[in-house]
Amino acid sequence: MTLRPSTRPLRPAALASGLAAGVAVAIAAPAARGQETPASQTTLTTYLWAAAVTENLAGGASVEVDSMTVIENLDFGFMGEAIHRRGDLLLGVEGFYVDVSKSGRATLPPAAGEPASPDQLTVGAGLDTTTTFVKPQIGWRLVETPRATVFGTLALRWTRFDTKFGADASDGRSYQISVEDTALDALVGARGEIALTESWSLPFVVGAGAGESDFTWEVFAGLAWTRGPHRLTAGWRHVDWELGSASRYVDSVAYDGPLLAYSFTF
Repeated sequence: MTLRPSTRPLRPAALASGLAAGVAVAIAAPAARGQETPASQTTLTTYLWAAAVTENLAGGASVEVDSMTVIENLDFGFMGEAIHRRGDLLLGVEGFYVDVSKSGRATLPPAAGEPASPDQLTVGAGLDTTTTFVKPQIGWRLVETPRATVFGTLALRWTRFDTKFGADASDGRSYQISVEDTALDALVGARGEIALTESWSLPFVVGAGAGESDFTWEVFAGLAWTRGPHRLTAGWRHVDWELGSASRYVDSVAYDGPLLAYSFTF
């Protein structure tokens, strides 16, 4: 975890208000090339998104949490998506929940000039953060060729960040903060894939919008391998929130990292 100065006027933070939070993408698996696409099909997906998190906070600070820190301190997580296609219509919902906690102790020198202060202070700190993410969506097929499928999409994305942070020093001083932020946003975008062979394809998702956030956008690109009803997808996803007035403490949040998904279509 690293802290960097920022020139942006930001607010004091919910240190990791959405660690790994939030949200990953998996693409509904199509029928094998050369076979007729069923009139109706449903795809269930579970995935792991190892996202690094960057937050711009008040006081001119930037907080960065790398992917390994998130994975090593994960208490519980659920990530999944359901997509139903009927003809040109697409209906789906994505759900994400993650709970990350970390605690530790450090020995620090007191500030220079503090009267009657010990030579060292022992500080114990703990962080517990949960992120919930729900995104229902509807889409309409815009392109269908032997090599490409593209759906235009409209989605509502509701995100909730809950963060609790506490620190206790050996001299008796303590600090506690509890933050809850939510954002409901509408996004317009597209999702689809480009076929390379009967088994290999390039799925993608793009979207942008606003609502309680000032602006939010996301992009995903990957490589998928399909065998019968089974699909494995590996790719990269970036999601960005410019929270603005939606949060008293966090100005913006970005999630960025690799994604691995398994899908089953019936």
